[in-house]
Amino acid sequence: MEENKLSRSFRTLTRLHRAIIATYLETYGLYPGQPRLLFFIDRQPGCTVSQLVEETGQTKEAISVSVKRLEEAGYLHKEINPMDKREKFLYLSEKGKTTADVIHNEFHRINEAMFEPLNEEEKEHLDEMFRKMSDRLHAFRTENPR
Repeated sequence: MEENKLSRSFRTLTRLHRAIIATYLETYGLYPGQPRLLFFIDRQPGCTVSQLVEETGQTKEAISVSVKRLEEAGYLHKEINPMDKREKFLYLSEKGKTTADVIHNEFHRINEAMFEPLNEEEKEHLDEMFRKMSDRLHAFRTENPR
């Protein structure tokens, strides 16, 4: 099979998935990267921006902008570390907790719809192929640092 055809199919699938997610998130005034932050803060209440940077691999500036937007929208709040006034702990508000739960469930529903046509053997095979592709891209990145 032609590699270009595989690449096109993969890009088409990821673009469609991303568009469905983005359209859904618009109803909450959220951007595609923000649910990941909500989910992490929900699992790790009291985390810091530095921990979000480490978790996501994004820059501190990008995370700070997202955290500020989430705070302004009422999804989270900050508490100053009494031992180090420069550090702030992040917590979800009730709105943030509720929204994180709803969005998590909707993401699950979207993904179930995407994988529904596959039987269990096909899902296992696809998972194996995704792991092989990810492993190769990790190696490629190591071999080709920028």
